[in-house]
Amino acid sequence: MIESVDCKIDYLTVTTQCGMATRNMRDLAMRVAASLLTPSKSWRMLKYVGWIATSPVGDGGVAYGQMSEVRSITQIWGDLANRWLFDIARDMKGRVTRVDYAVSVLFNESQPPIHYSLFKLRPENGKYTGIIPVGEEGGTLNVGARSSEKFGRWYDKGAQLGTGMPPRVYWRWEVEYKRSCAMSAWSNALAAHTAEARQKLILANVEDFFRKAGLEFPEVAGNCMGYPLVKYATVARSYDRTLQWLEVQVNPALVRLQEAGIGKEACRALGIEGTDCVTVKLNSDAPEVVDLQLDFWNELQNGQI
Repeated sequence: MIESVDCKIDYLTVTTQCGMATRNMRDLAMRVAASLLTPSKSWRMLKYVGWIATSPVGDGGVAYGQMSEVRSITQIWGDLANRWLFDIARDMKGRVTRVDYAVSVLFNESQPPIHYSLFKLRPENGKYTGIIPVGEEGGTLNVGARSSEKFGRWYDKGAQLGTGMPPRVYWRWEVEYKRSCAMSAWSNALAAHTAEARQKLILANVEDFFRKAGLEFPEVAGNCMGYPLVKYATVARSYDRTLQWLEVQVNPALVRLQEAGIGKEACRALGIEGTDCVTVKLNSDAPEVVDLQLDFWNELQNGQI
């Protein structure tokens, strides 16, 4: 039985080839990165050189690079892609070269692993490659060639998150659209003016892709679409990521407040009244993080984000 279903855009790549579009995408990518409150790192892809920032709590990330003054690439993935969907559409004057539609399904009990479906595959329906794990994980099945305009993935999302949830209960079906198919997928998603319409569009397209490939797809009832939210999408975030966020964001913020003479007030705001904030030390990542935080707060105060 299905507990909940989440349908969304999970990955987006945009390229630009003129100065104004490149500036718009750079500004947008910087706003997305600022919302993460996490330091960026150097990043390269092909001839593009830039930076990458990932969410410390598993919401995805954003990468931006330039090949020249007028040519750029921006990639955004995870929940961030869906969250910034219409901001990207409003500010973008580039070309969408990749869009991923994703359907995540939470079952109330473990489902059969991928290799149980392998004997049903027919070569005439497509090209298949798989990863079959030794343990209780469900595995991964790729449908099609990575270089093609449509490429599918069916995998045990819960195992990928690695948070100790029951095996094979949280699954994902994805279709990666590239080139002309990416532009069509992007346009269709924008034409769906409500969240419900967009979810139905994504579900229909992903289901059609996998059924045409000769694979089973869960029967999704309308009342489980997006409600309740796929709980493991929020619960299944590792403690390590949360600790990382505390280290690189909360620690420098506390030190700044302490230096401003309001350390005790900061502790009360966190619900830890009575803690001696004088002992807080800046961690090794602090210089880069503090600069990013100051930039973020300045933009926030100026109403830019």
